[in-house]
Amino acid sequence: MVSLSLVPEVPGTPSARAAGAGARLSRPMRTAPDATAVLQGAYGALGTYLASRSPEDWRAFEECFAEDLVWESNINRFEDTGRRALQRFFAWLPEAYDIRQLEPTLFAAEGSRVVFTVHITGTGKETAQAFDTTLVHLATVREGKVALFKEVVDTAYMNPILGPRAFPPG
Repeated sequence: MVSLSLVPEVPGTPSARAAGAGARLSRPMRTAPDATAVLQGAYGALGTYLASRSPEDWRAFEECFAEDLVWESNINRFEDTGRRALQRFFAWLPEAYDIRQLEPTLFAAEGSRVVFTVHITGTGKETAQAFDTTLVHLATVREGKVALFKEVVDTAYMNPILGPRAFPPG
Protein backbone atom coordinates (compact mmCIF):
# COMPACT_ATOMS: atom_id res chain seq x y z
CA MET A 1 0.00 0.00 0.00
CA VAL A 2 1.27 3.45 -0.88
CA SER A 3 0.47 6.15 1.65
CA LEU A 4 0.67 9.83 0.81
CA SER A 5 -0.19 12.39 3.43
CA LEU A 6 -0.28 16.06 2.48
CA VAL A 7 -0.02 17.91 5.78
CA PRO A 8 1.35 21.33 6.76
CA GLU A 9 5.06 21.51 7.48
CA VAL A 10 6.11 21.81 11.10
CA PRO A 11 8.89 24.35 11.81
CA GLY A 12 12.13 22.63 12.62
CA THR A 13 11.40 19.49 10.63
CA PRO A 14 13.70 18.59 7.72
CA SER A 15 11.16 19.68 5.08
CA ALA A 16 10.58 23.02 6.83
CA ARG A 17 14.34 23.60 7.15
CA ALA A 18 14.72 22.83 3.45
CA ALA A 19 12.12 25.52 2.69
CA GLY A 20 14.29 28.12 4.41
CA ALA A 21 14.50 29.92 7.70
CA GLY A 22 11.27 31.82 7.04
CA ALA A 23 9.14 28.68 6.67
CA ARG A 24 6.30 28.68 9.19
CA LEU A 25 2.75 27.56 9.53
CA SER A 26 -0.03 29.89 8.51
CA ARG A 27 -2.24 28.50 11.28
CA PRO A 28 -1.43 26.67 14.50
CA MET A 29 -1.32 22.89 14.45
CA ARG A 30 -4.00 21.17 16.53
CA THR A 31 -3.57 17.76 18.03
CA ALA A 32 -6.16 15.58 16.33
CA PRO A 33 -6.30 12.04 15.06
CA ASP A 34 -4.61 11.75 11.68
CA ALA A 35 -7.41 11.42 9.13
CA THR A 36 -5.47 8.95 6.99
CA ALA A 37 -4.79 6.74 10.01
CA VAL A 38 -8.51 6.79 10.89
CA LEU A 39 -9.41 5.57 7.38
CA GLN A 40 -6.67 2.94 7.39
CA GLY A 41 -7.98 1.74 10.75
CA ALA A 42 -11.52 1.54 9.36
CA TYR A 43 -10.30 -0.57 6.44
CA GLY A 44 -8.41 -2.82 8.84
CA ALA A 45 -11.57 -3.25 10.93
CA LEU A 46 -13.58 -3.97 7.77
CA GLY A 47 -11.09 -6.63 6.72
CA THR A 48 -11.30 -8.26 10.14
CA TYR A 49 -15.10 -8.22 10.01
CA LEU A 50 -15.29 -9.62 6.47
CA ALA A 51 -12.98 -12.47 7.50
CA SER A 52 -14.91 -13.35 10.68
CA ARG A 53 -18.46 -12.01 10.18
CA SER A 54 -18.65 -11.82 13.97
CA PRO A 55 -20.92 -9.28 15.72
CA GLU A 56 -17.97 -8.09 17.83
CA ASP A 57 -15.91 -7.33 14.73
CA TRP A 58 -18.90 -5.56 13.16
CA ARG A 59 -19.19 -3.33 16.24
CA ALA A 60 -15.46 -2.54 16.05
CA PHE A 61 -15.87 -1.55 12.39
CA GLU A 62 -19.01 0.47 13.15
CA GLU A 63 -17.16 2.39 15.90
CA CYS A 64 -14.91 3.89 13.21
CA PHE A 65 -17.88 5.99 12.04
CA ALA A 66 -19.72 8.97 13.52
CA GLU A 67 -23.30 8.48 14.72
CA ASP A 68 -24.44 11.07 12.15
CA LEU A 69 -22.44 9.58 9.27
CA VAL A 70 -23.41 10.56 5.73
CA TRP A 71 -22.72 7.68 3.28
CA GLU A 72 -23.10 8.05 -0.48
CA SER A 73 -22.22 5.78 -3.38
CA ASN A 74 -22.98 6.30 -7.02
CA ILE A 75 -23.49 2.53 -7.39
CA ASN A 76 -27.27 2.31 -7.76
CA ARG A 77 -27.46 5.82 -6.22
CA PHE A 78 -27.10 4.73 -2.60
CA GLU A 79 -27.49 7.51 -0.02
CA ASP A 80 -28.19 7.18 3.68
CA THR A 81 -27.27 8.69 7.02
CA GLY A 82 -26.28 7.41 10.42
CA ARG A 83 -24.79 4.06 11.22
CA ARG A 84 -27.83 2.45 9.63
CA ALA A 85 -26.21 3.49 6.35
CA LEU A 86 -23.41 1.04 7.12
CA GLN A 87 -25.88 -1.69 7.97
CA ARG A 88 -27.86 -1.18 4.76
CA PHE A 89 -24.78 -0.93 2.56
CA PHE A 90 -23.03 -3.96 4.01
CA ALA A 91 -26.25 -6.04 3.99
CA TRP A 92 -26.61 -5.30 0.27
CA LEU A 93 -22.97 -5.86 -0.63
CA PRO A 94 -22.83 -9.68 -0.32
CA GLU A 95 -26.14 -9.95 -2.19
CA ALA A 96 -24.76 -7.97 -5.13
CA TYR A 97 -21.22 -9.29 -5.53
CA ASP A 98 -18.47 -11.52 -4.24
CA ILE A 99 -15.34 -9.57 -3.43
CA ARG A 100 -12.03 -11.30 -4.03
CA GLN A 101 -9.81 -8.32 -3.33
CA LEU A 102 -10.45 -4.96 -1.67
CA GLU A 103 -7.23 -3.05 -1.16
CA PRO A 104 -6.77 0.65 -0.43
CA THR A 105 -3.85 1.75 -2.60
CA LEU A 106 -3.27 5.50 -2.34
CA PHE A 107 -4.22 8.04 0.32
CA ALA A 108 -3.99 11.84 0.03
CA ALA A 109 -5.10 13.96 2.97
CA GLU A 110 -5.49 17.60 3.76
CA GLY A 111 -6.59 18.23 7.30
CA SER A 112 -9.71 16.22 8.03
CA ARG A 113 -10.39 15.31 4.39
CA VAL A 114 -9.00 12.21 2.72
CA VAL A 115 -9.19 11.05 -0.88
CA PHE A 116 -8.14 7.48 -1.53
CA THR A 117 -8.27 4.82 -4.17
CA VAL A 118 -9.25 1.21 -3.64
CA HIS A 119 -8.47 -1.67 -5.99
CA ILE A 120 -11.37 -4.13 -6.04
CA THR A 121 -11.90 -7.41 -7.86
CA GLY A 122 -14.80 -9.80 -7.69
CA THR A 123 -17.86 -11.15 -9.46
CA GLY A 124 -21.38 -9.76 -9.83
CA LYS A 125 -23.79 -12.33 -8.39
CA GLU A 126 -26.71 -11.68 -10.76
CA THR A 127 -24.56 -11.65 -13.91
CA ALA A 128 -21.63 -13.94 -12.95
CA GLN A 129 -19.37 -11.36 -14.63
CA ALA A 130 -15.95 -10.69 -13.15
CA PHE A 131 -14.73 -7.17 -12.45
CA ASP A 132 -11.38 -5.55 -11.74
CA THR A 133 -11.49 -1.82 -11.15
CA THR A 134 -10.47 1.10 -8.98
CA LEU A 135 -12.89 2.93 -6.70
CA VAL A 136 -12.36 6.49 -5.51
CA HIS A 137 -13.41 7.18 -1.94
CA LEU A 138 -13.65 10.59 -0.30
CA ALA A 139 -14.02 10.94 3.44
CA THR A 140 -14.15 13.57 6.13
CA VAL A 141 -12.97 12.68 9.63
CA ARG A 142 -14.39 14.48 12.65
CA GLU A 143 -13.24 13.80 16.22
CA GLY A 144 -11.46 10.63 15.16
CA LYS A 145 -14.43 9.10 13.31
CA VAL A 146 -15.51 9.03 9.67
CA ALA A 147 -18.35 11.56 9.35
CA LEU A 148 -18.74 11.65 5.56
CA PHE A 149 -18.01 8.82 3.14
CA LYS A 150 -18.51 9.09 -0.62
CA GLU A 151 -17.76 6.35 -3.09
CA VAL A 152 -17.30 7.11 -6.78
CA VAL A 153 -17.26 4.23 -9.22
CA ASP A 154 -17.25 3.98 -13.00
CA THR A 155 -20.94 3.10 -13.18
CA ALA A 156 -20.82 2.49 -16.94
CA TYR A 157 -18.47 -0.38 -16.10
CA MET A 158 -19.82 -1.62 -12.74
CA ASN A 159 -23.62 -1.32 -12.93
CA PRO A 160 -24.01 -3.79 -15.84
CA ILE A 161 -21.79 -6.26 -13.96
CA LEU A 162 -23.77 -5.91 -10.73
CA GLY A 163 -27.13 -6.06 -12.49
CA PRO A 164 -30.29 -4.21 -11.50
CA ARG A 165 -30.28 -5.17 -7.81
CA ALA A 166 -31.19 -1.98 -5.94
CA PHE A 167 -30.34 -1.16 -2.39
CA PRO A 168 -33.03 -2.20 0.07
CA PRO A 169 -35.39 0.66 0.91
CA GLY A 170 -34.41 2.79 3.88
